[in-house]
Amino acid sequence: MAAFKLAYGAKFGKAVAKVVDDLDELLAFYDFPVEHWVHLRTTNPIESTFATSQPPQRCTACDNCSTSQGLHSSARAEPSQPYDREPGLSSLRRNIRMSDDTPTTDGRNPAQVIQDAVEYALRLAETWPAWDGQPIAAEDRVYTPHKAIRRLADHLLDHLAELEARLAGQSPLPDHWHASAITTPADVAPFTHDDLDEARSRLTRLAQIWSLRLGALDDERLDRVEGDAWTLRQVAFHLDNTFYADAVGDLTAEREV
Repeated sequence: MAAFKLAYGAKFGKAVAKVVDDLDELLAFYDFPVEHWVHLRTTNPIESTFATSQPPQRCTACDNCSTSQGLHSSARAEPSQPYDREPGLSSLRRNIRMSDDTPTTDGRNPAQVIQDAVEYALRLAETWPAWDGQPIAAEDRVYTPHKAIRRLADHLLDHLAELEARLAGQSPLPDHWHASAITTPADVAPFTHDDLDEARSRLTRLAQIWSLRLGALDDERLDRVEGDAWTLRQVAFHLDNTFYADAVGDLTAEREV
């Protein structure tokens, strides 16, 4: 703790003071058995301590991709390499966060990247009819199954609109999303198997549109640099982030209770 105060105290005094003053509460999460961590219904201080340390920075296409920089990003690194989401869907819950850092690309087909992310989210969603009705805290927001689906669809649609505008030589529309800052009455409704079917139809069609559109672009267009904007390949890899689905997580254990 002394090293932490020395490293960050001068620049992030209030955030450091919060950690030091609330240390017992901060570490209480770890008093529970590790196998219970992903199921705890709590505003876990480990997740929220740095949520207000700085105003979030946002990417150019959507206000739902956000992360605090500085102390926040230093305290918890984001994976920079592709990862295997199997086995055990719940093992990665909350292990990633929405970020506007420049996405890391690799040799995967960008269309397949989006399809795989959507398929993964829908596999998680198959467990969500077991949801107990309690909103789930993630970072400084709360999520529910319906809200996660709403944000996943918004995210895909928002960047799809950006893609089409840029291909047409136009500027993307400015953001006016309420995004994750609000939780609507519809968000807190029970998540039924019919809702799952609707979500599957909606998200798989969005993924197909992305696949067809990206498949029509050659490498030169995918990697073309246009001012300060991400390349279209980077936009596609940005959509590999399944934060919204992971915020709700795998509710298999609740279904089995």
